[in-house]
Amino acid sequence: MKKENSVLLTRQFLCACVLLWSLGVGSPSVIAAPDAPNLVPLTAELGTFCISLNTTQRAKFAALLKKDENQRLLKSVQAEADGALQYKPNPIATIVSEGKLASDPAKIKSLASLQDMTKMAALGLAFAATGESKYSDKAREFVLAWARTHKSQGNPINDSKLEPLFWTFDLLRLQFSPAERGEIEAYCRAVAQTEHKKARFRDNWRSHQLKVIGLAGMAANDVELSRYACDEMLKHIALNLLPDGSSSDFKHRDAIHYHIYTLEPLITLAIAAKNNGLSQNVHTFYGYEAPNGASLRKSVDFLVPYFTGKKTHAEFVHSRVGFDKKRADAGEKGYKIGALFNPEKARHVLELASFFEPSLLEILAKGSGTTPETTPEDAEKAEAAKQGSLQLLLNQAQQR
Repeated sequence: MKKENSVLLTRQFLCACVLLWSLGVGSPSVIAAPDAPNLVPLTAELGTFCISLNTTQRAKFAALLKKDENQRLLKSVQAEADGALQYKPNPIATIVSEGKLASDPAKIKSLASLQDMTKMAALGLAFAATGESKYSDKAREFVLAWARTHKSQGNPINDSKLEPLFWTFDLLRLQFSPAERGEIEAYCRAVAQTEHKKARFRDNWRSHQLKVIGLAGMAANDVELSRYACDEMLKHIALNLLPDGSSSDFKHRDAIHYHIYTLEPLITLAIAAKNNGLSQNVHTFYGYEAPNGASLRKSVDFLVPYFTGKKTHAEFVHSRVGFDKKRADAGEKGYKIGALFNPEKARHVLELASFFEPSLLEILAKGSGTTPETTPEDAEKAEAAKQGSLQLLLNQAQQR
């Protein structure tokens, strides 16, 4: 199980997004991260916004990875990045995923191409940790290939999978020529503008849409799009989240899975907003309470008992969305109607929230609860996750 556990380390950062792709990690010898190497000075040329790590944060991140207790994280990142060096980009013009079964040929093709997101994120992180140009050069190749091929269709569930591209480009911005930067910024702006034209009510679609508009807008250094996403997030909190801490997605889908799915993009955007001065203080978005009493903090608090195991929930039993039954009938993993929520699935969103609420770190360190359906494999992964993650190190690096 060592390979799967090291895979989990990198996925804790990548999911978020997303993120849905597995990492294949070998077992290299322990690598000591060098002191922050050849960092590009933070200048006006870097842009108005930074959604990844600025120069100071990169140095802090590299120093954190040097610590003995984080060597396993460094090994995981560098092994994945070294593997990515052997591949050529495989971009796709149109992402097909949302609303499709796992057996759909177009979805299979899209998910195969989207493995590039894992590769470019690992390459970017490896460069942040080591400063080695082989990683930035390869990441640059992947980012450019996607920017020159992919065209957004305005589907936020599909476009949300591009988060690693926005993040990696931002991290390596000055590794691109001025012409290339302009080209990629134009691509990011086009993605954000396409999403902006297709507003979507009050469910998780809007949560992901605002994240995409915000992150892509910041990557494009577009002040108007970036501020729009943040302003609209305050309105969306009142529409999507409920005063008791639950969400309209939880009520509509009858699944903690979808409560998490609507929270992750909102907290991701809230972190980016805080890091870029788009909120006046640390609690403007996370602690903001809407007129109806809803807030991100309350919705995270609602989730905590399901992580610790104090509460359980039978998923999708009363879902009002036909596609949920369709996936269950197809036997897709994670969508069985009536299966108890897997507590470990809440870890990543709680790690994100710990950026604002450090008290969650103690809860995370104690580990997730179990259910009668918890397998030995699940328990082993959960135990490994208790030792820390890349997301928590990134949180530390970004804290002022």
